[in-house]
Amino acid sequence: MQSKSELDTFGKRLLYLRQSSHKTLQEVSDSTRISRSNLGKYEKDEVNSSADAIIGLCDFYDVSADWLLRGIEPQTKKVEATFDPDLKHMVDILKELMESDNQNLRGWTIIQFENTFKQYCAAYDKKD
Repeated sequence: MQSKSELDTFGKRLLYLRQSSHKTLQEVSDSTRISRSNLGKYEKDEVNSSADAIIGLCDFYDVSADWLLRGIEPQTKKVEATFDPDLKHMVDILKELMESDNQNLRGWTIIQFENTFKQYCAAYDKKD
């Protein structure tokens, strides 16, 4: 994952998206109908893109305009369901474990969760 400073401009975020999706400028151009030349200029922050180009790029890469333009993750309205207090406590602990920067802890949490709730995870996977 790129650090925030490495993705501090529209062009850098656009280049990151293209490289991480293993696309060439021509492939993106063909899919978005934005000229390869303009795409290259956007990636180098040489010119500003049109609103139509931004919409096309957001659709192509499946990202929000907030992220592409400003590097800001979209805010979602939090709907706080009424939980049993014990259940809310468990969810809060699980959330804290999953938000950890320690990849070993995150991996351990996932394994423990899947082992504990194996039958529920299997049923959930079948729904998808």
